[in-house]
Order: sequence, then structure tokens, then C-alpha cells
Amino acid sequence: MKKEPFVSIIILNYNGREFLEGCLGSVLKTDYRNFEVIFVDNGSTDGSVEYVEKRFGDDPRLKIIRNERNLGFSGGNNVGIRHAKGEYIVLLNNDTIVEPDWLRKLVDVMEARRDIGIAQPAILFLDTKKIQTLGNLVDRLLMLVKPLGYDRTFPGKMPRILKVTFPLGACLIIRRETLRKVGLFDEKFLIYHDDMYWGFLCWLAGYKAATILGARIYHKGRATISKFKRGERIYYDTISRVAMIIKTERTRVLLFRLLLFIMLWAVYIFLKSVREKAPRYVKRLVDGYIWSLKNIAYLLTQRELIRRRIGELRHGALSSVLLPNPIVFKSIERRILSKLNK
Repeated sequence: MKKEPFVSIIILNYNGREFLEGCLGSVLKTDYRNFEVIFVDNGSTDGSVEYVEKRFGDDPRLKIIRNERNLGFSGGNNVGIRHAKGEYIVLLNNDTIVEPDWLRKLVDVMEARRDIGIAQPAILFLDTKKIQTLGNLVDRLLMLVKPLGYDRTFPGKMPRILKVTFPLGACLIIRRETLRKVGLFDEKFLIYHDDMYWGFLCWLAGYKAATILGARIYHKGRATISKFKRGERIYYDTISRVAMIIKTERTRVLLFRLLLFIMLWAVYIFLKSVREKAPRYVKRLVDGYIWSLKNIAYLLTQRELIRRRIGELRHGALSSVLLPNPIVFKSIERRILSKLNK
């Protein structure tokens, strides 16, 4: 019998004690045998670490890491990845509950499909059991994220795979060999420059991003992001998108693509600020543009490092999973979901 690949499950926590019984309790009951759990605490003040030590500390599969301060999603997960020993790395949010066979279903497909570099299970809302996302699509104009199947009834487990732009960071699995190509998360970005960033780089490196529908988990959602004010999220949205374009776009169209995005994104945020009566949105948009300008040398250096690490970038592969604009999402989603129900 073939030995099960060793898997490292990284659970990042920041003041999420209320979720840890459900999350760690379900993960440690996983029917897949060959795994470790790396619990990374991002400087919590709610007694999370003490609770985990008391409740789960005797389990030899569990390793606890304390960060002295909140390093964000990117920095906190990077700490866990550096300690991970697995052939596969799984990132799992602390506000999730998993089914016993979730990991086995993910690994089985990853082992059978070597062309898939990164993937997620079907992710359902914890309270309603409706779909949170079957993977995410992104448009090339505003880079808005569109979750497939949001708030629809899940048709049930099925041995199918969906091609997506990127998997949700609430639960994703990535190969060690893929990770060597795409690299760790960029720690200059506290949030919003992580799962989409990895998804883009996987496609550019010649790997596919997918959703494995036979695996299923449940996610409360936005337990950490909700701690950020809306204006702050717009700031991080802005700097992340500008950085993604600078780091990954073709050289011959980089300037045009960047200027077009800056203009369209400014209009989008301005209209959003008027609709929601929140003038602060525009200020944080401008702050994001200023940050990007001040850090242009850093972003261009990262652009070069990506090319050295990956080699030839498959822009055609990435383009094949980007929507031409955000308006077409609904029609494409209907077509995808109709195929699943057949």
C-alpha cells in the first residue's frame, strides 16, 4: 500500500478562542492519518494559546507557535510554513469545521492530478450550510473577486473538479514543489495579498488552481477581516491590486494596464463612497496610491524575483481564467453550476 503523503495543516489564530473547540476538535478527528497541525497564534490577548495548550496540548500531532505581535494573514502563515515538514501544506482558518474525510479527499485528487498546484474544498457557511464559495473568479479590469455559487444550496459531494482563478485562503492545499515556485506570501501586505496572489502565480508557473468538490468544510467567514474597518479594507484592496499588476503583468502592457486600473478603480471607489455615504473611502484610496508610489522600487524588485524563481511566465494560462469584466460573472456562473447539476 502506498504511504500517505505527510501533510502540514497550518491554523492561524488571532483572538479566536471561541472558534477553537470546533476547529481543532474536528481537525484532530480527521480520518487521514499522516499529518501535523501547526497552530500559529498572532499575538492573541483572549487566552487562545492557554486554551489550546490545556484542551489539545497532549496531542503529539499538534505544534503551538506564539508570535509576539499580529503579523497579519501573510506573515502569520509564513511562520507556520517555515515550520512545516509536509509534502503538502494546508492553510485553514480558525473559524472552520471540517468533515472527517476532507483531507483524504483533497490529497487523493492532488496525488492523481499532478497538474493541479493549489486547490480548495467546497466551502459552505457554518450556520446555513449553503455555499460560501466553490472557488473564486477574478475579472481583468477591476480584479473584483467573485465567489462561485455564493449562498446557493450545495448539490452534494461529487467527484468533480472546477477550474478557478484562485482558491479561498480559508482552506487551501498547495504542493511543496509548487510553493518553491510561487514563494511565501509577501509580508508587506497585512491582508488581501495572499490567496489571490498564490493563485495568479500558480497559473503563471504552469500549475492549475482548482476546487475539489468531493471535499467539504464549513466556514463562519470574516471572523478576522471584520475586525478591520471598511475604509481600511479599501486601502489594503488598493495596494494589493496595484502590486499584483506590477508584479505579474506582461512588460509590454504593464504601464497601460496599470494606468487603466488606477483610473477605473478610482471611479469604482468614488461611486461606492457616494452610495454608502462614506467619503473616507476616497481618502484611503488615495493613501493606497501614495503607498504604492513610495514602494514602487520594492514592487519592481519583487517582479524580478518572481521571474527568476518561476522562469517563463504563462500569461496565456492566467488569462484563460480571468473574466473580461465583472459584468459577465453571473452568466458564466450559471453555465458552470448548470453543468454541476447534470
